[in-house]
Amino acid sequence: MPVGRFSRAPGPAAGFTLIEVVVTLGVLAVGMALASRLLIESQLGLVRTSAELGNPMPRYALARLRSDLEQATATPNVLPVWWSSPLLLTDAHGGRVAWLRTDEEDLERVVVDPSGEAVARHVVLRDVAEWRWREAAPRLLDVDLVYRARDTSRVPLADVARTWSPPTVERGVWMRVALRADGGAP
Repeated sequence: MPVGRFSRAPGPAAGFTLIEVVVTLGVLAVGMALASRLLIESQLGLVRTSAELGNPMPRYALARLRSDLEQATATPNVLPVWWSSPLLLTDAHGGRVAWLRTDEEDLERVVVDPSGEAVARHVVLRDVAEWRWREAAPRLLDVDLVYRARDTSRVPLADVARTWSPPTVERGVWMRVALRADGGAP
């Protein structure tokens, strides 16, 4: 056997075998599949979170309404039936505020002066399907509110994640709040 500059001696072959290449490609494919699934789940989580944060108004509206109700010392004297008319509240300092649902389906908070004129109007919640209230007992008010919001509880299929917009659903809130005693605690 001639021994030259370019000849090789018999022995183990240099490089990778076909099995080693196939196993390596299989491991890489599994890793890429896991990484892509993680990317899709992250994207869906981002879409859900942005939809929730995109409409913080229900939390604000309910907190503001509860605050006004807890500070109120007087309401209109009405029968204990459900009313959808404006709710006029008076606080211990004589300030008056009205809560009402407009024809545009907005829930408004209106600051009212002593003559009954609106001083300031503020839309606190949009897409209000229903607004009603009643005096459940003396100094105890029930408020029932139904509003439309994005339903972010459903996860879409992975192939529509980029164009997914959460569907709108109606959510109801019912609260019972005790009015403040004249100048005292609730």
